[in-house]
Amino acid sequence: MVNKKQPVKKEIVVSGAGFSGSKQAEEALRESEERYREIFDSSDDALVIQDIATGSILDANKTMLKIYGYADKQEALKCTIEDLSALDEGYNKEKILEMNQKAIDSNLNSFEWRAKKKDGEKFWAQVTLKRTRIGGESRIMASIRDITERKRSEEALQESGIRFRELFNHMSSGVAMYEAIDNGGDFIFRDFNTSAEKIEKVSRKDILGKRVSEVFPGVKAFGIFEVFQRVWQTGEPEYFPVHIYLDEKDRGSWRETWVFKLPTGEIVALYNDITERKKAEEALKKSEERHRTLLQTAMDGFWMIDMQGRLMEVNDAYCRMSGYSAQELMAMRVPDLDAAEVADDTAAHIQKVMVQGEDRFKTRHRRKDGSIFDVEISVQYRAYENGSRIVGFLRDISESKQAEEELKKRSAFIENLLENAPIGFAVNTIDDGQRVFVSRNFENIYGVPPGSLHSVADYFEKVYLDPVFREEIRERIMADMATGEAARMRWEGIPITTHAGEHKVVTAINIPLLEQNLMISTVQDVTERKRAEEEKAKLEGQLQQAQKMESVGRLAGGVAHDFNNMLSVILGHAELALEQVDPAQPLHDDLMEIRKAAVRSADLTRQLLAFARKQTVAPKVLDLNETVAGMLKMLQRLIGEDIDLNWQPAADLWPVKVDPSQIDQILANLCVNARDAIADIGRITIETGNSVFDADYCADHAGFEPGEYVLIAVSDNGCGMDKETMSHLFEPFFTTKGVGRGTGLGLATVYGSVKQNNGFINAYSEPGLGTTFKIYLPRHAGKAGQMQNKGQATLAARGHETVLLVEDEPAILKLTKVMLERQGYIVLAASTPGEAIRLSREHAGEIHLLMTDVVMPEMNGRDLAKNLLSLYPDLKRLFMSGYTANVIAHHGVLDEGVYFIQKPFSMEDLAAKVREALDR
Repeated sequence: MVNKKQPVKKEIVVSGAGFSGSKQAEEALRESEERYREIFDSSDDALVIQDIATGSILDANKTMLKIYGYADKQEALKCTIEDLSALDEGYNKEKILEMNQKAIDSNLNSFEWRAKKKDGEKFWAQVTLKRTRIGGESRIMASIRDITERKRSEEALQESGIRFRELFNHMSSGVAMYEAIDNGGDFIFRDFNTSAEKIEKVSRKDILGKRVSEVFPGVKAFGIFEVFQRVWQTGEPEYFPVHIYLDEKDRGSWRETWVFKLPTGEIVALYNDITERKKAEEALKKSEERHRTLLQTAMDGFWMIDMQGRLMEVNDAYCRMSGYSAQELMAMRVPDLDAAEVADDTAAHIQKVMVQGEDRFKTRHRRKDGSIFDVEISVQYRAYENGSRIVGFLRDISESKQAEEELKKRSAFIENLLENAPIGFAVNTIDDGQRVFVSRNFENIYGVPPGSLHSVADYFEKVYLDPVFREEIRERIMADMATGEAARMRWEGIPITTHAGEHKVVTAINIPLLEQNLMISTVQDVTERKRAEEEKAKLEGQLQQAQKMESVGRLAGGVAHDFNNMLSVILGHAELALEQVDPAQPLHDDLMEIRKAAVRSADLTRQLLAFARKQTVAPKVLDLNETVAGMLKMLQRLIGEDIDLNWQPAADLWPVKVDPSQIDQILANLCVNARDAIADIGRITIETGNSVFDADYCADHAGFEPGEYVLIAVSDNGCGMDKETMSHLFEPFFTTKGVGRGTGLGLATVYGSVKQNNGFINAYSEPGLGTTFKIYLPRHAGKAGQMQNKGQATLAARGHETVLLVEDEPAILKLTKVMLERQGYIVLAASTPGEAIRLSREHAGEIHLLMTDVVMPEMNGRDLAKNLLSLYPDLKRLFMSGYTANVIAHHGVLDEGVYFIQKPFSMEDLAAKVREALDR
């Protein structure tokens, strides 16, 4: 009969495995739900599951509780959508249902809204609604992200943009911003300031978004377009004076242009109209050519004065310059015109000219209307027959003075940009290597004192401290300069050492401007980027190794479980046959060989289960010093007399909780490996100690968790291992030993046992320098127990009790029944849990022991035992399985009072375990 509380599940049994199709489906469903819950709760965004029709909240993750300020999920599920919305902002239930409907219609709906926390605080949220199916029902999943800070940043950015626009439009220089399209084949106008509109005589609104080649069809002919493309491709700024021709008669205008690239990828052109200055220069040149023999030093104005400073002669140019007529000027003296000097100063100038013969200086003159203008004067002393004279040539430099001031401002602006750029800039002359400009960041990156780089020689001496490396860099630069190919003069990842001893990695670029005799150099500190790239590669390698080990572990565990069932049949029948065959017959020896092979195979599967962390363990609180000390004689016999076994226990060692057999297994495997690594005579050292790992240490060591641990280390002075061998160290079946000398499961077993006990294992080795394995097991808070000495195994007493045997594998059921009956027990055999319950109810006498498989159709062994306890309260229980599958054991650790036997088992093991379960 079947318990009414347990639904009957008809399933197809998978041969030999003990699992059904539906069982696998249930397991997969359970794992899927666990993964969903883990992902759901670990999301950085608040996640809410809503009913489509009502909008009510059905589920919420931990992030939602944290953002909205609810104490627990029950409190949150009582809320309505109106509770979460700022109602005064126009968001209510009808609005939410409307947004839900949009998500249903389009499968996705994203919007921003004003939300409200439990305490009434309002905040901006980014909400994404997505239609999904959960538990077979159609739901709406809402992903909510707090964007309050982003909103504030947007408002601040908008205010900053307004201020920037005011500054942008009031710049005296024209500024235009372009975006590259067609892979740099053309550019689009993105911005244009007021000065640029005046210079180019176009309206900003008329050209934004248009191609440069469309607004100025002839732009490519001027060469500026090529500058744009180079700056966009290389990121290096360029200066370009361009002469724009409109037609043959109109010689056009001049532009003085600086082009650079923003971090966003946009191109910025900062330029000025220097047409007037260029025209003045050209006019002066023509004038000089016409009057070279007459007035070699002539400027715009001319006058002649006597030695008392009276004007004797002036030209029309100075009349126009000063606003006076020639007659008015003839009645004046120099101090009357000079706004910056007095009569004594004029006399001093005259005396100086008489001594030197000539002089050149700048001063300020006053026009007839009282306005002041700047003039540059060149004077010469002349002795004539009618007396000495001073000839002066004057130029009005007001405009050029103003242009000079503007140029200084622009230069200061550009220098400020270079000084504050994250990349270091330097400019030097090519012929003699003298410094022209060096930014602060250039000096900071190389770690040299401010102002110490006066020349290229200083640069090489103070930046590259290693003379060999210094000469290598110098030769590379000179070789690249000889080719004239600037593109080759970029070097990635140059290692340098600063004067403070700091190690850095930099990227350097040198751009020679041969016509200007200048070398532009830039440097960027890429140290952190290089470190991040190396750390990323390291972490990816560790992740791939961990995933590989986990996959191999799952495969090994599954194979071992199925193989154990087959070995149970082989081993059991071999032992039954041995009881019936005379030892003198040849068949007896063959059966013994079959039994030995089965036992060895069983050992291999147990090692696979240890690696997969699916073996069943019974941990005890231990003092590792006592445990290891009790093994020393056995370990010495294992490694041989030629190898010295050195034992170094630590004082005040913390206790650990672990299965003693796992410690035996770990030490035996490590010592055997160490013995095989020693060619002749050598030493193996075993030591213990206490260790504490903090968060900083664990952050740099993958797989470690902060806490207190007990160390057990095994070291040898053998041949050691290379990096390739170390990378495969804990993989099952990997071995460097010869054929027949190892299975490749020793270290895999050690790895699985350590991981099952939440510990860590590290291996350190170098070829020829030996190997050290360090195992860290978690400290146990209690005190260590006393280990009992293991005595010789004794044959278990025969029994007479009644045993209810339940096994869904027919061959194992038949074999185990025979083995129990030969031990004297009365056996009730059942192939399913339902049949077992029926037999227990029909049996008239006492049932003393339930021996059941763990995983079976209908129900598992633990649930079967619970059902039978209602009929037989004193029923003892013994579980058997290839591995526990976490059904009767929590993470592979047996609860107190639960008895378990590992498949395959011998008749002796079975007899002992049955008596242990019955007698205790």
